[in-house]
Amino acid sequence: ASGSSEFAALSFEDIPYLTLEGLTLRDAIAPTPSPAGLVYYGIFTYALTAGKADHLRIARCKIHDRDGPAVLVGGNATNNVTIENNMFWRCRNGWKLEATVTARMSGIEWVVRNNTVVKQAEYANGSVTAFFYQPNQDIPWTVFDGNVVYLVGDGGNTNYVLKVHTGQSSAAPVNCNGNVCYFTGNAKLCNHYNTWAQWQ
Repeated sequence: ASGSSEFAALSFEDIPYLTLEGLTLRDAIAPTPSPAGLVYYGIFTYALTAGKADHLRIARCKIHDRDGPAVLVGGNATNNVTIENNMFWRCRNGWKLEATVTARMSGIEWVVRNNTVVKQAEYANGSVTAFFYQPNQDIPWTVFDGNVVYLVGDGGNTNYVLKVHTGQSSAAPVNCNGNVCYFTGNAKLCNHYNTWAQWQ
């Protein structure tokens, strides 16, 4: 992007039926303060054409100590995505203020389950967010189950376990069960929903 420097440990474009399992990606921290525009993604997948990156699975990965999201799925619609049994910690928001797991796309049949995320204010820039998605239409993540989120806010911003892009107020997960969250500071479960019951 103009005015930015974006890097990824692993980057994929229009690769369907991709499975990434059992990987450890670590140690991509820029000097403090980080230059504007410097982002180090862990895993970055991109669909130039809707449907060209379908059937993505990220499982049993450990991603930590990075200046950027652990996982970012971008581009056009990516369907049939599973992100499960991963551990993500000390992933700073980076210049773009994105969450540990970020989806900037629309898509159907998303399963995000049994992940552990530790997100702390000292590894953030502004508000602290564990999961973020920005569907182009009000198409929700299908399953958001069994995730453990440890979210420590800085007190000066509103922090979220899951944040839905502005204008996508109806895009809550269809099934949201068995999640465990610990958070401090000015925090919410979701920017559109305050209780787990409202998500279901």
